[in-house]
Amino acid sequence: MYQSLQHASRWKCAEVLYAFFTFCLLNLGIFALSSDSYV
Repeated sequence: MYQSLQHASRWKCAEVLYAFFTFCLLNLGIFALSSDSYV
């Protein structure tokens, strides 16, 4: 029981990190595109 709970929390942490990483990449991509269009 405890082991499965620990496994679930670890997955949740990885999920949050992955979402944050994807969000940052999207923001960087949008920023690069907008700066390219201004030039």
